[in-house]
This record gives sequence, C-alpha cells and structure tokens, in this order.
Amino acid sequence: LDSSNLKWARKYLVLTEDCLYIHGHRRVGFHAPQKFILTPNVMIFSTTLKEHSFELVFFSDSIHLCAASEEEKGEWIHALEQLIPRSIYDKGDELQAACFERDVDFSTVVLQSERSPGILLERRGNWAIVSIVSEDLSRLVFPGSILASVNEESAMVLGFERVAQELRNWRPPLRLNSC
Repeated sequence: LDSSNLKWARKYLVLTEDCLYIHGHRRVGFHAPQKFILTPNVMIFSTTLKEHSFELVFFSDSIHLCAASEEEKGEWIHALEQLIPRSIYDKGDELQAACFERDVDFSTVVLQSERSPGILLERRGNWAIVSIVSEDLSRLVFPGSILASVNEESAMVLGFERVAQELRNWRPPLRLNSC
C-alpha cells in the first residue's frame, strides 16, 4: 500500500537476512529501494485491507503488503517469522535507542486536571511509546518510555487502539505508569 496516495501499487520486494527492500515498479524506473531493517520487535499482522494482505510493524514504521495468493502470503509470513527472531536491534532508530539509554524504572504520573497531559504517544506494534513530553512532566516521563498502564489496566493487555480510546476519553484523575 503506497502511503503517499493510499493506493495499492505493484512493487518488487527483496528479503535478506536483516532487511526488506522495496523497489518501485519497472515501468516507473528503478530508484533507490526503501529499506526496512528487521529487528526482534517487528510484528506481523494479517489485515483485511485487501485479500491476501498483511502488515509489518517496525519500531518506527509500518507497511502494508499484499500477496498474489494466500499461499504466497503464508510463504512471506513464514520467511519473516524465521528471520525476525534472529535479527538484532537497530541502533540507528532514535526512539528505540532512547529506550536502551537508561535503566528501567517505573514512574507514575497522576493527572488531576482536565488539561492535556502533554504526552505524544507513537504506536510501536501493540505498544504505546512516548515520543514527546511536555516540560511539566519531563522529570517523570522520558521519550522512549513505554506506557505500561492506564488507570491500573495494563496497556499491553488493552492494546494500542483501546489505550488511545481511553486517553481520548479520559477524566481526572488519570493514572499513567511508564517504564
């Protein structure tokens, strides 16, 4: 799925031990391919966007792919499932690097007012990762922190979509735990 125009476009894919390369269609001309580094946190999801489609969620990106058949989709997913566990973390990903730069500490923030908490979260697989934090909270929550719970409910159990919904509809007090 081409994210620039939200249309399916024929592409050429090359899967290596550590990367997925996506080349443009030969009629358009070959430019430098898009490169997606395989890391242990890459997640694979079947989707219903189109028949035989699936999504790869990387730490900083996601792509939607569509195979020609269910058999081909299964072959791609099987190959990826073999390579992902053997991959290494991408040290070039700034947000992922921020996760590794500090010791794991849990912090709790309780918001009593209805004003915006000043935290921007990014979806990374099923995780909600803090990418930007207001100055008011910067001593308690850091970029790269993982949202662990919302009002005592595990963010991983809730899943990203439900966490986003909970945060859109929140009322004080809001209790956030992050690590």
